[in-house]
Amino acid sequence: MANTTEGTVQIAGANTDPGDNKKLYDDWANKYEEDVRKWGYEMPEKCAAMLKKQAPAGKEDTYKVLDAGAGDGLSGKAITDQGFKEVIGIDLSPELIKIANKNKIYKKAEVADMSKPLKYKTDEFDAMTIVGVMTYLEPDGCLLEEMCRVVKTGGLIIMTHRTDKVDAWKPKQEQMEKDGKWERVEITEPLPYLPNNPEYADKIKVIIHVYRVGKKDSVDMKVTNKKGTGFYIKSAKSFFEGTEDKDGNKKDPVKVLTISGLGDAINTAVAAAAACEEEGLCTIASLETSYPELNNGDNARSCAAIKITLKKK
Repeated sequence: MANTTEGTVQIAGANTDPGDNKKLYDDWANKYEEDVRKWGYEMPEKCAAMLKKQAPAGKEDTYKVLDAGAGDGLSGKAITDQGFKEVIGIDLSPELIKIANKNKIYKKAEVADMSKPLKYKTDEFDAMTIVGVMTYLEPDGCLLEEMCRVVKTGGLIIMTHRTDKVDAWKPKQEQMEKDGKWERVEITEPLPYLPNNPEYADKIKVIIHVYRVGKKDSVDMKVTNKKGTGFYIKSAKSFFEGTEDKDGNKKDPVKVLTISGLGDAINTAVAAAAACEEEGLCTIASLETSYPELNNGDNARSCAAIKITLKKK
């Protein structure tokens, strides 16, 4: 039983509602690490060891890792203990993130709902770890695609699935293999999860899944007002022309580029798409407008949005 501010709570049967789980982990934050360690929780260390095993040797100082489901920093500490320095943590619970930031484990730790698209740029990370999180998400959500978007081609995705939940995820994960979104690197046998917790013990174990992100034929580019129009025009063109990074690694041109923007950024999105079309790099396949509702605390407002899909000629 988890020792929360609302009393002791069973956790094995938690649902996939973000609001319910935010409350559960906010209420549990101050006792979280004490409880899970008492239950024999070693999955952060096992996943960090897997990351060390599969990541390029000698790149730990610059290898950028997104630790999704950071909690109070338990998994982040396991990753940094393996020598990785560029680690960012995200979690649904603001209270756990407060503790993680106080402990200064991550370069940055912030609140994020993984049932929604992530705010990070395409190819921003070399690896992503997702430990003890998939239980609280639905297979038909956007997370698997978002993993492959924010992690570079050739980068690692390391996640855990409970043995009583994994079958629901298999069809989509296998389809992503067939589609070339990722390739399977390793899937472990069932391992102890919370062996000293009677809810789990030998009844519910956990499996570590390791994938390597495949070549990307399509990319999403989110435009904001933080950078100028010229930056986004140059970026859009580079996706169709191919690029080379500072280490000499070449990225092939993409076949499809989707450019999206909100509010004042719409003009920049249109300018970037138009510039690519004018230079004969692509054709505009579709243009969609919408007025999504944006929540800011207690205030909600609608904002104009645009999504332009470009296809390489």
